[in-house]
Parts: sequence; C-alpha cells; structure tokens
Amino acid sequence: MTIIPIFRWGLVAAAREGRLQGERSTFAGGLAIIVVGTFGAWYYWSDGQITSRTLGRVTDQALGWTSLFHFAICASFALRGAAAIAKERDRRTLDFLLATRLNNAEIVLGKLAACLLVGFGTLAAGLPVLLLLHVLGGVDLRLILLGLAGFASSVLFISSWAIWFSAEARSFRMAAAPFMLLVPLWMIGPFFVSMILPRLGYHLPEWAAAVNWWLLASSPVAVAFRMVLGLDSWTQLVFIVGRMIGIQLLGALLVTIVAIARLRAADRALASGDRSLLRRERRRPVWRLWSRPPVGDDPILWREMYTARGNGLMKAIGWLLNAGCLAVLAYATSCFAAPAVREAWEHGYPLAVSDVNRPEFNLFLRIFLPGAGPNQPIDLARIDFNLFLRYATTAMAVVLAVGGAATPGEVLDRERAKQTWTSLLATPMTGREILRATFLAAVWRFRELIALVLVLWTLGLIVGAVHPLGYLAALLNLAATLGFWMTYVTSRTLAAFPTKGASTATGQGIGLLMILIMSGALPFFLPAGLNSVLLGAGSLPLMLWLSLLSYRDVHALVQTSYPHLGWIGIHTGEGPGWLLAAWLLGTLVPALGGWWFWRSTLAQFDRWVGRPWQSATVGRRATAAHRNGPLAESRGSVGLRLDQTG
Repeated sequence: MTIIPIFRWGLVAAAREGRLQGERSTFAGGLAIIVVGTFGAWYYWSDGQITSRTLGRVTDQALGWTSLFHFAICASFALRGAAAIAKERDRRTLDFLLATRLNNAEIVLGKLAACLLVGFGTLAAGLPVLLLLHVLGGVDLRLILLGLAGFASSVLFISSWAIWFSAEARSFRMAAAPFMLLVPLWMIGPFFVSMILPRLGYHLPEWAAAVNWWLLASSPVAVAFRMVLGLDSWTQLVFIVGRMIGIQLLGALLVTIVAIARLRAADRALASGDRSLLRRERRRPVWRLWSRPPVGDDPILWREMYTARGNGLMKAIGWLLNAGCLAVLAYATSCFAAPAVREAWEHGYPLAVSDVNRPEFNLFLRIFLPGAGPNQPIDLARIDFNLFLRYATTAMAVVLAVGGAATPGEVLDRERAKQTWTSLLATPMTGREILRATFLAAVWRFRELIALVLVLWTLGLIVGAVHPLGYLAALLNLAATLGFWMTYVTSRTLAAFPTKGASTATGQGIGLLMILIMSGALPFFLPAGLNSVLLGAGSLPLMLWLSLLSYRDVHALVQTSYPHLGWIGIHTGEGPGWLLAAWLLGTLVPALGGWWFWRSTLAQFDRWVGRPWQSATVGRRATAAHRNGPLAESRGSVGLRLDQTG
C-alpha cells in the first residue's frame, strides 16, 4: 500500500490554488499583531513604564492570546479535510479516482496526509513569532512546544472528522456545514454540560456523564480552563495535555478507520450506482407534507429551497446541533428577557433614566448574581438585556455576513461545477434574474439566522431594552453591509469566471471582509492622538454594537461626550457627532457601493459569462444605422454581429 500518488497530487493541487503563501503570511501576521498589540497596549496603559515584571505579564498574556488564536482558527486548517473528497465529487473526478487500483485506505490516508502537511506548514510559519516570547519574555520553551503539540493533535483529530464527513457528504457544502457546527460544539459543549448544568439543577445519567468526561478531557477549552484556575506542578500540566493528546489520537484513528470503510459504500449510495439500492429507493415511499411546486422561472432558488441536501446522518447531526444551540440561546434569552419584561411592566419606558453610570458588562455575574441591591436603577434589567442582545447578535451578524457574502459566489460556482451553468445561460433568464435568484438563495439559506436576529431585536424593542432609533440604525447598517458584500463578492466571482478562478475570487472577498471586521479593534488599541471611532466604521460588529442604543444611551447622547465609548474601552472623548459620522460612514458607503457594484455587474454580466453582448459603441452605431436607412442599417447589423462573435 502506498499513499504517495494521492499525497503528492494533494500537495500539487494546494500549491496551484495560489493561497498557501497568503494563508501562511496572514497567520504569522496575525500572531505578530497579537504580540505587538499586547505589548503596545501595556506600554500605553503604563505610561511607558515597562519593568521586567511587567514584561513577564505582557508575555504571559500574549501567550494566552496566541494560544486562543491558534485554537480559534484550527477549524480553518482542518476544513481542507472536508474539501478533500467532497470537492472531488463536486468536480465529478471521484469516479475516475475510485476506478483506479488505489484502495480506500490509500485514498483516505493520502488525502489526510496532504491536508495535515499543508496545515502544519502554516503552523510552522508562526513558530518564529512564538519564539520571540521565549527570547524577549522568558516564556519556557517547553511550554511553547507542549502547546504546539496539543494544537497539532487537535488539528489531526478534527481533520479526521472532516475527512469522514467529506466521504459521506454529497457536496463540499454538505460536508463543511456539520463540520463547522461540530467543532465549536466539541470544544465548548462538554465544558458547558459539566460546569453550567449542575449549577442550574440538571444532572446527567451516569453513562452520559462518563461520555461527557471523555469529551471534556479531549477538549482544548477544558485544558485551557484548568490552566487558568492554576496547576500544582509542571508534571500535572504535562499529564493533562498528554491525556488530551492521547484521547485525540485514539479518536482520530477510529474515525479514520470508519472513513476508510465507508468511502466506496457512501459513494455508491450517493450516486445510486448500485441497482439494488436504486430499486430499494424506488420502492420506498417518500412522504411529503407539501408537494414540490414546479420549477418556474427561478431554477436557482427552486434548487436551494426544495432539493435534498446530505444523507440522513448529516441531517441528524445538523438538526441536533441546531437544536442544542437554539436551546442554549433560548435559555440565556429568558434569563435576561423575563426581568426586563417585569421591569417594563412596572416602570414603563422612561426617556429620562435615573442612572447614567457604567453598567456591569460581565453578564455571567447577572445570571448567577441578579440584582444590585435596594437602590438599583429602574432600567437595570433592560440594560442587561440590551448588553446581552449586543453580545449575541453581533456574533450572529459576523456569521451572517461571512456566510451571506460567500453564498452567491458559491451558488454560481456550484452551477458551473455541476455542468448546469451552460443550460442556465441558454434559458431566457437575464443577468438581473439570475443574480436576483442567487441573492434570494443566500437569504433563504440563512433565513433562520436572519429571523433569529430580527426576533431578538424586536423583543428588545418591545420590552424597552432597545430604543427605536437604535433598532432602526441596526437594521439599516446590517442591510447595507450585507448588500454590499453580497454584490461585491458576486461581482468578483463573475469577473473571474473566464479565468476559472471563481473560488479564489470568493476567498479573496471573504478575506477582505474579515480584515474590515477586525478593523473594529483599531479604536481600542491606537494612542489617543491617532485614535477615533471613525477607524472602526467598516467593522460590522462594532457598528452594530454602537447602533443598538438603549434608552440610557439616548439619554447620554445629549452630553458633551458619549460615555458608552469609554465604557467599552474607546477612550477618545468623542461625542454624538462623531458617533453619527461613524454610523453614516459605515452605512451609506456600503449602501452606495453595493448599488454601484450591482449596476456594474448587470452591465458586464453577459460579457463575463460568455454570452453574446452588445457594447455601447456598437449599440449607438446600430441605432444610427436604423435611423439613416437600410444600407447603413445592414452595415450596423454586420458590425453588431462581428462584435458579438469576435
């Protein structure tokens, strides 16, 4: 058995994508920004007085942030595993691969080895930055190496899960969706079950508690929490991390064996190549509450709405994860919404609040220690609910922005990958109708998340946690930002169609979106002379946070400075005028930019996709020919045909 052919082809394909250098430089640059930003923040807050003890605290904090950054992006490293086999199926090349003499183990292990080598290469690019913590701050080199070993084993563990999902899924999207939901559930779920549920009075059965303990021991979040609480010795740290690595290696081995055993069987089931499976499918009745409507004039939207996605395992995992996340969100919402409803019923909606002091931003204290004594402000519960809405919906908005921006380009690229793009262009559908259908498909795909955000904001508006001005400002900012990024990424994707670089163009657009999202950290770290809230106007999370005004915020807007900026750490002393300017910059510019990209994409659609198109010069020539006579008209029509065919 040899994995060399698949392994070598995986490395060549990754190099030809042209994204390896960018990924490695971005990863190393992110680590450098964390280290330099931590040092700069401490230097600024200590008025330039850096002692050896302070430098040690800086390096310890930088090590914690870099470790968090590693585990935050480990899912993106392992996402190549979800694409390894599923994209072969999307390109319809998996059938040729399975027709070779290579067995399941050679294919799966070759794909897994190629994905791991590419991911570890990116990990090695950030190693020099981590060594700076050892050279400058005296961080133990063994601690850095132990952290890297734990990160590498975590990448191997989730990469094996990604390979299994990739072997089972019908497409890359169907493999990536449950994988991206499973990773945070694995990291945070066991910790939540073991730490939070007992305090709420819920206790698991013995067998479920044992399973949760094994999952908790394999989770890097649980290990990080133990380190924060403090360990007795270096030996105990090595034992905890070593146990996590051992469990992850064992789990990776078992999941890889399952992926090897299921590769060809899953492909036969998905492709219906086995006649007995096909006959059983035909004999099996399919029950539907509502029958599928005709395709109509929007085949793209119809496919998104009514075609099946994934097999039963993937659907069950998706439903389970969605139900769990929704249950956690519903419980957290009830903890803050119920006191806000009672408070609004007792006191109404006061425009003049009794307290303009800084509220408590640690919401965990409000869950376990509600109330603030006998002299608490009359709007305390609604302020807590407002902060909860800001924390929850800004995180949802980031997911919505990234997913919504990538979906139209992914839908168009999928049409071409499935060889239905040519048939779609042969229909009478215009470019406007095709683009409108792709945008509606993106809205339909994220309809639950959009509805969830709107329901939470509307609930906050009803109970008085969100001011009507804040409600309107947040809606406009979210709509303008989503519209801009959807049109921009779609425009770049269509422009890259002739060069067959649609996925690369979509990835570049998402990368630019992530840069602007992270620009919201600039007002928190820059010195006072160079700082302004305007620097974060392009960041959707920051703008939504500032847009969701409470009644207390509106009352504070009449002051000479807006204190909420200082409450969250932006110490610029800027007033409501600067806040309004930042909101206008973050809302009007994306709205106008989205409108411009929409018009430009419609004007260039036929030329980008290879349809016959008429330039403005030839159009004016044909119009003049029609006015001047038959001979000129024939010349104009000849010019028109030459322009369309040439």
